[in-house]
Amino acid sequence: MAINRWMSIPERLKFLFLMLAMVSWLIPFHLFRFNVEVGAVNETIYAVQSLAPYLETDEAVSLWMPTMIQVGLILMLFGALIFVTDVVKLIHKHRCLVKRGQISQYKNVWLVDDLVGACVTGFWQPKIWINTDLFHQAERVAVLAHERQHIQNGDVYWLLVIGFIHRILWFNPVVYFLNKKLRESIELRCDEACQKKFNNNSYQQQLAKIILAHQQPGSTALINEILHNNNFQIKRIQHLSKENIMTTFNQWQISLSFIFIALLSTVSLANQDKLDKAEAGDNEVVVEVAFEVTEQFSGLSETSSTKKQLIVQQDEWQEVQLDRYTVKLKVSVSQSDDDHFMIDTKILNRQNTTLYSPSIMTLSNQSAGIKISADTKNDPAFNLGFTILAE
Repeated sequence: MAINRWMSIPERLKFLFLMLAMVSWLIPFHLFRFNVEVGAVNETIYAVQSLAPYLETDEAVSLWMPTMIQVGLILMLFGALIFVTDVVKLIHKHRCLVKRGQISQYKNVWLVDDLVGACVTGFWQPKIWINTDLFHQAERVAVLAHERQHIQNGDVYWLLVIGFIHRILWFNPVVYFLNKKLRESIELRCDEACQKKFNNNSYQQQLAKIILAHQQPGSTALINEILHNNNFQIKRIQHLSKENIMTTFNQWQISLSFIFIALLSTVSLANQDKLDKAEAGDNEVVVEVAFEVTEQFSGLSETSSTKKQLIVQQDEWQEVQLDRYTVKLKVSVSQSDDDHFMIDTKILNRQNTTLYSPSIMTLSNQSAGIKISADTKNDPAFNLGFTILAE
């Protein structure tokens, strides 16, 4: 977005940067991890089933509360339904234009009496629709050149992708901003391409005449009409007056920007699971805890996880929270060997009812795991991982 705002580069490049920014919102970056294990790791997995009876009490009955992921999925589903509505409206408009349109002497160019300006519709065989009065004016050359450029650029399909991301992430203000800028960039890059095909700025002059003669009430979803609001039309005329050239300085700016983003992303991902090394005092140990819960909702499986590093006082309980569940753990040193540790755990629900209470023996600097499978498809499954870090 900074490149789009401050760098004077060709609009076709700005469009690519904006598309990259918008599509990146669909990438699940939180799933990318760099897990590096140094040395021999002896991981012991215990399958624990029904270690403690599940207590059914009146307090255990509570209303289901959706998680943030579920709320996001609901909002995205609502946006997907709106996108389907947009596609239906687009198909309906295309069919109406086919019924009302009259063929012209130009290939794939159709005349429509009540159409304001011009537009392109159709996924398999795109057609250009233009107002009948506008077609018989001298400015039709600029209009048709502009619409043909839309077809050449594949803007019908780009608008479909942009509209889809915008709808499913409608609650994201950055995506809303990118949608607006991308729709503008589609028009501006067509203007730039057309400007090169005309001599003596004739395209700019014809575009100015069209803007003065026609007023567009508003753009349609998934369609970019040649005319939009007046402020944007002024921007288009001003944009054609500028010379947007990729200079060596711009190339260095973009290169350094991507290098910076790459370094920042690498450091961020590499340290996603890396926590500051804690220093334990007397009768304390540093424990790395990985806690994962898998639940079934309406036939769909959802997994939540957390990883923390704790300073634990020996023989005292410590808590780790994840969604509606809490893990309490107590670390004790084996009396026979100081390098062996016993980890007692308790898994509690929101009502502080103990669901399971397994224990495990482990060595320092080695991983130990506990896996608790679900008795039924409606029960949660748990994965616990522990690593006691020796100094």
